Amino acid sequence: MKKSFFWGAGLVSLIVAIIIGAWMAIYFQVKDTLISGLQTSSHSTVAFNDFTFSLSGGYIEANKLKLNSRDESSPWKQADIGRLTGRFNPFDIFKGRIALSVEVEKAQVILQSTSGVLTCCLNPNHRFATHTAQTKSWPLIEIRKISIQDSAILLNNNSTVSADGIDLTLETTGEQNAVGSLNCQQLIIHSLQFDKAVINFQIDNNNLRIDKYLLQASNGSISGTGGIPLDNPDNSTLHFTIHQLPIRVLVPTKWPITVNSLMNGTGDYTGSVFDWQKGKAHGSLQFEQAELSALPFITKLAAIPSLNSLLSATLDEAKTDYNYTTGNFNFTKLVLTKNQLISLQGNLDVSASRELNGNFKLGIPTNALAIAPPVKEKIFNQENDGFSWTDLKITGTPDKIQEDLTPRLIALSQEEGGKAQDLINQGIQKLNDWLKK
Repeated sequence: MKKSFFWGAGLVSLIVAIIIGAWMAIYFQVKDTLISGLQTSSHSTVAFNDFTFSLSGGYIEANKLKLNSRDESSPWKQADIGRLTGRFNPFDIFKGRIALSVEVEKAQVILQSTSGVLTCCLNPNHRFATHTAQTKSWPLIEIRKISIQDSAILLNNNSTVSADGIDLTLETTGEQNAVGSLNCQQLIIHSLQFDKAVINFQIDNNNLRIDKYLLQASNGSISGTGGIPLDNPDNSTLHFTIHQLPIRVLVPTKWPITVNSLMNGTGDYTGSVFDWQKGKAHGSLQFEQAELSALPFITKLAAIPSLNSLLSATLDEAKTDYNYTTGNFNFTKLVLTKNQLISLQGNLDVSASRELNGNFKLGIPTNALAIAPPVKEKIFNQENDGFSWTDLKITGTPDKIQEDLTPRLIALSQEEGGKAQDLINQGIQKLNDWLKK
């Protein structure tokens, strides 16, 4: 009897030892798989201060992680993570496949370049970054959901590309599908700076569909939809609507016709999401509170007391269609008008090297020029719609615009000695009197 008891107790102890041993083996196997899977999937070395793992509770936690990329061609270089937590169903272990939900807090990622960053981070074939960060050893671990909070991205410590206050959620909806949202408190892409960015998107195989995006700056915004082929992100497409956006957000260079201007408009863009300067775009723009100043002939007109407000006068109408190709702008159907006193219409090309080439018609009311015959007959000698027009050529650069009207006015004033000058002076005085009325 005693012998049977001891045999039974020994058997039970053996079974318990086997179970405990198996559990510990599974514990360390899953733990090692999680760590090695993180390193393998991200092609990086991983270091952390402490690592907490509860197999029965389905919980992991790591603090102060540092990841360094082992792949020189990878778009990212280094990542510092304040806290990483993950949750899973412990019973999934018996299925040989663990579905993991990961939360990342206070991460800072330094990119080596923007080339390939979307493919690396969002392409379902790169398993770590989306819903199935698979490991090759048992058990198979898949990341089904990622949540990133209060994080930042920098381009190799360069301010040309950066994002701060990032909240990102990405969750699987199928084998090659996922949905996600991105909120960012500050976004800088080259010279473009936005106070807030919101993007809602879906991933379908190798295509990222942007259902809605919103970029805010001051009280204005750019919003729209788009699509990004993850295997060829340089062929992305974006439709955009501009609403009350300050011109300084998109064009930092001070232009004489857009001081303090607000932009509205629509357009379509094709090209790289990050290196937009190499892309193509077309659309139309309307400007509110636009000012026409700094052109030499405007300065001349502003010398007349009744016209001195032209230096800071707000235009009644300012609009244009545009085409953009790899740094070159082509503005067509450009119209600038002010109180039926001046109208500028034409086309303007701006090269990637900031050289201007514009051909315009400049018009002022025919009745006003009737009291200045030399100017009307020899310069503003084309009549249409109650205006007298002259051809105007604009060259130079945005910060140093040159035009050919002022030299013609000076040349006219020198014809026939002082006689023509006297006539022009008389005409200007009469024009001034007319404007006062």
